[in-house]
Amino acid sequence: MAAVEWISVDEWANRHQITRQAAYKRIRDHQIPLRNGKLNVEEANRIWFASYNPLKQNGGVAGGEAAAASRAEQQGLFDGEEKSIGIEQLPDEPEGMRGRMPQTALGRVQLARDMARAHWENIRLKQAQGKLVDLQEVTRFYTEVFLRLRDEFSQIGSETMDALSNTTDAIECKEIVDRRIEKALRGMTEWRPPK
Repeated sequence: MAAVEWISVDEWANRHQITRQAAYKRIRDHQIPLRNGKLNVEEANRIWFASYNPLKQNGGVAGGEAAAASRAEQQGLFDGEEKSIGIEQLPDEPEGMRGRMPQTALGRVQLARDMARAHWENIRLKQAQGKLVDLQEVTRFYTEVFLRLRDEFSQIGSETMDALSNTTDAIECKEIVDRRIEKALRGMTEWRPPK
């Protein structure tokens, strides 16, 4: 069993690159136990990272937990093993994201909120770039296309009946109808809706 490392609050603050006042605030807010003015490094880090709020600690920057965990690992605050900070593999963590996802419910909610905001900002950007159009405009366009097609095809019978009544040859009948259908389709490719 590894020896428990007890350090002063000032040293713990230096390892986390925070002020002494911020360290005492963390200790108070997260109820990190002190013994004779010193704290157990492993216990303090476990408590701190288990209750970490990425938006609060990183000025509103999403993904702060991952950055803080990476920073803590680089500074030697923990060895990257889940057991050393009390983090277990989460069931909804995508493969390849292990250790990068928020470990607290609050962190997950904030990440989901930030992802939803980013999604809507992306949609607004695409609209501004002209890559997205209004659904009502698309619906109106296709309604006009289908109405025009219906009108064109409903006229085929009346326009071809005289020519069809003059022939009994099936191939010639097919050619008459095919020509009229082709004319209707060609007209649709050249048609543009009124603006």
